[in-house]
Amino acid sequence: MGSDHCPFSVLLSHKQVLGPKPFYFESYWIDDEECHQIINFGWQKMVPGGPATNWVAKLDQCRRDLKLWSKTKYGSRKEQLLTLSKRLEEMQGNIDQPRYLIEAEAISKSIDDLWKIEEQWKQQSRINWLSAGDKDTKFFHLSTIQRRQKNIGK
Repeated sequence: MGSDHCPFSVLLSHKQVLGPKPFYFESYWIDDEECHQIINFGWQKMVPGGPATNWVAKLDQCRRDLKLWSKTKYGSRKEQLLTLSKRLEEMQGNIDQPRYLIEAEAISKSIDDLWKIEEQWKQQSRINWLSAGDKDTKFFHLSTIQRRQKNIGK
């Protein structure tokens, strides 16, 4: 007699398919004049169609332009901070020469600006946590699920 069981195989690896990164307007962009120019340029474009189509097209164009601008201007803040810090360390040995002093001051100002941006970004996270923190909210449940998924991946 044969067995009534059927063999099967199970694939245990899980590939997480990531979609495009969602667009978020960053609060520190407001302090940058280029951001205002990009938005003004996007809204001045003439787009064929009705008012609703026109509004959606301009909004989409602004989103694309801001995303590209942010990527090129700010890129990875952590990488920029690391690069600028290394450059500043190299220059500190030659600080007695006037041209190095001016460049060191400019690099130091850039580092301060990047830290200010980083602090603004972290501040938003703190505000979200303080306002919705341990309450029985969708925010709390999503943050715990996200933390669990992150811990499983490690």
